[in-house]
Amino acid sequence: MQGILLDPIGKAIAGAGMAGGLAALGEGFAQSETSTSEGFFGDQNTVINGDPLKYAGGKTLSGFAKEWGQVVKDRVNQLVPHVQVLSGREATAVFAKSLAINDLMDALDEGDPTTSALD
Repeated sequence: MQGILLDPIGKAIAGAGMAGGLAALGEGFAQSETSTSEGFFGDQNTVINGDPLKYAGGKTLSGFAKEWGQVVKDRVNQLVPHVQVLSGREATAVFAKSLAINDLMDALDEGDPTTSALD
């Protein structure tokens, strides 16, 4: 049966790329407002020596982008490519696992396979 393959993975990749870019941009803003020095025992101290609002804005943007990236990642795990077929075509579906369609037999017995029980 002819149809149009719909694979949304391209949009997901674009969304993940945008999230990563925004996270890096936010971190860059935040780091440009700080200075880091190394202590005597090898520990690092970071001090905000610039504008605290720019630092906070950068950290906020970075946190938002990381959360957005996580949402995109979760959605990618749920994506399934599918084929769009023009309406009005008859087809037979074969399932690899058991599937129960409530009220299917009643709808078929009535002779109208397009009833809302099948939606």
